[in-house]
Amino acid sequence: MSISTRIYGGGAIAFGGEPVIADLQAAGYDTVIMWSVHVSGTDHTSGKGVQYYKGDLILNDSRIVSQGVYSEQDPMNLPANLAKLRQGGKVQILFSVGSGGTSDWSNIQTLMGGSVPGPTNILYKNFKALKDAMEAVGGGDIDGIDFDNEDNIASGVMVDFGQMLADIGYRQVTLCPYSIADKEDPTNNIWIDTLEQLDTKVGAGFVSAIHLQCYSGGSSNATDGFVANWVNLINAAMGRGFDGAGLMIPGLSTSQNSFDSKWWNTHTTPASPGACVKQEAGVAQCANSDWSGYLKTVSNTKPDEAMQTAQGDGAVTFFFYCKQGLQIGSHVFSANDALFFTGAPSWGSAPQCDGYYLGCDCSGSLNYVGVSSSGCPSALQSQFQAWKAYEHGSSCPGGGFIWLYDSVMTCLTSSCCGGSTSDPVGDATAFRAAITSGLS
Repeated sequence: MSISTRIYGGGAIAFGGEPVIADLQAAGYDTVIMWSVHVSGTDHTSGKGVQYYKGDLILNDSRIVSQGVYSEQDPMNLPANLAKLRQGGKVQILFSVGSGGTSDWSNIQTLMGGSVPGPTNILYKNFKALKDAMEAVGGGDIDGIDFDNEDNIASGVMVDFGQMLADIGYRQVTLCPYSIADKEDPTNNIWIDTLEQLDTKVGAGFVSAIHLQCYSGGSSNATDGFVANWVNLINAAMGRGFDGAGLMIPGLSTSQNSFDSKWWNTHTTPASPGACVKQEAGVAQCANSDWSGYLKTVSNTKPDEAMQTAQGDGAVTFFFYCKQGLQIGSHVFSANDALFFTGAPSWGSAPQCDGYYLGCDCSGSLNYVGVSSSGCPSALQSQFQAWKAYEHGSSCPGGGFIWLYDSVMTCLTSSCCGGSTSDPVGDATAFRAAITSGLS
């Protein structure tokens, strides 16, 4: 059986454009999971003046579907970019719904109204619009939806939602638990109950994987025997011949930035630039250097606003801000333009501009305090090796996932784990190799 290698990614993929798509293609993951889709529970106006409606789908902080229509609030060109990444089905594309600290699954339950939604329900319309938009580009599609349910962990809501997705035409779902059981009733494993019900009501194989979180709130799952325990419980529930190990895809966290080492720190009052933001006065990207990492230009902005844009986009490793208009090669830029890049800067003298980049070390990971605590590829490989050694035979996982591609990108600016902004694909590949080498 081949080893499945998967990676979650957020703004870095959504806004990273062709440079990020090329990096992920070269890195060789078989599944890329867009993280994370949120579901609006109310009609409201955001602080930026954007009107949201019940059931709107929001990718991180940017709306992508509203009232049954796919429409990107911020330009991403997501259908075309993901179609290119998918390569006609060689790479699976999943969209993850929910995350910690949200009410997405409570909102889903309310919007479903106690039954499996049909075509007139706004939740049905919006998830159909999302799939239709991806399919509209040649070679594009969404292969499935990932259930990162951390606020309303109940089998009923997940089963009804899964049945709705199947009715729309989604071919699979994946489950992303961090806890093995209901905290109020340790004998009730809601996730395995969800698996059983969807297997019965939709069909065998509709739940195609369990992405077991072994970091943050699920870090104890990395303890010896926990993955095997999950596999044994799945096999016992599903009956003779079921391959629980093949379904099991445990995941680990990369190294992470601390709150104050990112572009924009919202944990201060008022919010402010991250402590690791460095400014290089009087420079811009050289005209004759490599511009393949160019992402976009934002006009009529300010340095602080540009940092917030960089924080939200995820793929940005440096930008320069134009205090005055200038021409670089054949490109003409106006005052108050900010140009965003991924990769490594090649600064050249430009008195009209200032350059900005992140210049601090990353601060560890969210993994279990053990062999994987550094969050670097070698440590993660040791954890996957430990799982293989302990969970040998029928309990050895069918693959692994990495959370989060955005952290791989932002930590490169500090040469974290020996990586370099000049070779982002090398670092992404090293994390994939941690899975394959560890489980081989």
